[in-house]
Amino acid sequence: MENQQSPENKPPGSNKALKISVKAGALIVALSAVYYLVIFLPHKEKIQSQNHARALAGQKINEESSSSAIQIKEASLTQVERYGVVRQVSTSGDVRFDYYDLEKGIILDSFQQYPWFFATVDDINDNKKVDDYVNYVQSHPNYIFKITGEKDIDDCDYYGNGICLENIIVDKIVAVDKVKK
Repeated sequence: MENQQSPENKPPGSNKALKISVKAGALIVALSAVYYLVIFLPHKEKIQSQNHARALAGQKINEESSSSAIQIKEASLTQVERYGVVRQVSTSGDVRFDYYDLEKGIILDSFQQYPWFFATVDDINDNKKVDDYVNYVQSHPNYIFKITGEKDIDDCDYYGNGICLENIIVDKIVAVDKVKK
């Protein structure tokens, strides 16, 4: 009990310093909560909506004169080539494809850990582009499509569980062959 000090024996101002420390800690916690709620969360949603809008963005569709393929102006992202079978056509103009393996002649459960992918025109607000693209895809039911385009930012928010989806801005899409059943 020798080391313990009675309240009368505490150094002057120690209670005041303790109160100030507690108040400063509470202020830091309150400011952190305000930052998270006012600055971080709205910014996070803005980034996610920008990424989704960018994924759905596209470039001009032109009917190719030598074939029935649709050609879309090149973008400056990583060029990719995918084979896919339509999974779903969205009213917003994005088309969802299942990956297709030409050599094996099968629809894949996944490709490089992606279960399926989005393929969109560069400007979903251009109704003519969207209509031309969707009409081309829908006029070839049960077809395998060769899709070349620019790989955009993955959509990792679609499922909300960490599974990401590949986004492709279509430069060119060609109906290759009917799916063999």
